[in-house]
Amino acid sequence: MFQPDFDWDAEFLKKDLLLIGIKEPSPELIEKIKALFHGHEKIRPGILIIKKERLAHSEDPAIQDLYKKIEDFIALKKNKHEKQQAKRSDAVVKIQTPMTIFTPEEDGYGKITFGTDNRLSFQKYKVQEDGTFAPEAEENQDTDLIFQNGQWVTDEDDSVQYTLDSDGAISLPKWNEKAYLVAPKDPIAGKSKKFPQYHTAVTMPDDAKMYFIKIKKMKDTYMLNQEVQQYQQNSDRVPYTSISDFIEAQCETRWFEGDENGGLAFAGEKTEAGYSCDGTQTKGKLVYAKNTNNGTEIVNEDAGTWEVKTLEGDTKVLVVKPYNMKRFHDDEGDISYPIFAVNQGILYRGDLEPAGMTRAIPAFNKSAMNAITETISANWTNIIKEMPVNDFKKHYNQ
Repeated sequence: MFQPDFDWDAEFLKKDLLLIGIKEPSPELIEKIKALFHGHEKIRPGILIIKKERLAHSEDPAIQDLYKKIEDFIALKKNKHEKQQAKRSDAVVKIQTPMTIFTPEEDGYGKITFGTDNRLSFQKYKVQEDGTFAPEAEENQDTDLIFQNGQWVTDEDDSVQYTLDSDGAISLPKWNEKAYLVAPKDPIAGKSKKFPQYHTAVTMPDDAKMYFIKIKKMKDTYMLNQEVQQYQQNSDRVPYTSISDFIEAQCETRWFEGDENGGLAFAGEKTEAGYSCDGTQTKGKLVYAKNTNNGTEIVNEDAGTWEVKTLEGDTKVLVVKPYNMKRFHDDEGDISYPIFAVNQGILYRGDLEPAGMTRAIPAFNKSAMNAITETISANWTNIIKEMPVNDFKKHYNQ
């Protein structure tokens, strides 16, 4: 007789659909479930979606036994549900123990835990100078803010609420995201995998697993993370207090985005003397200025656009959209636009992540991550010799 070797719960779901979610399943368990349900409809790592009729009309005693257990369990719960929910005849079976996965980062790794309380938590581990890994302490930095319900709210929680949807997706309402845990086509168990950021390769154990967390933004998401300060020579810098003052100050050849050699600036009305910016305008174009042998000059008069948008609650946000977006692609190839907004009398900069933006983050189970960290620690002396100077400095903020 089939006995599930995992904890499970059952709830009512859409008609004729049974979803089984298993967190950190063993390969043996997945194969057992596949064999048990025969022609499964759809499979994701740890998620099996199957028509209820495959259970209800099966002649397999093991399937009949499991189906009866599910029906009995639902019957016991009916008194806790509203009448409308109680009419549904299907179930969700899901693991009650937490799932933990690990994501490699440039200077360490992140530990992501999907808890039994339906909260997702993240802890970063950073490689130390001796090659060991330790939890990274919280840095004293500007407060992260996210725009929700007409106001800027802090985004400093150690965890966020999540829900498991009927299609196997994980919804993260606070970040306006949906995430899918997807296994790559080629398993990594027993194979060697390269990690270029550490100039090393790792031989994976037989129970190692790799996933991709595929994330999609469901709507435009505005985030702030850094005060915007005015440049004042030989004095303490003070923050800007309005979008209009910022636009007027960062006009023509006084760039706000770039490096010491050049960058983007706002362009207003063009006169014989050059550009002059009116902070009361709500849209315009960008120019690109740089240092040349002749001084600071505009080298591109059509480098992009800017616009002051009004969000919910009459909140004003300056959105900058350069035509050359290479600088604003992250490591996964996603685009985010620079934004500026005032919160509590101070101008902050941040990012707009547009609706529809997708990215894929590699992730590993504990066995794989143990192999990665142990290999790096054992070979750290040789790894840092191979590391370019800039990479080494980046690791230790030198």
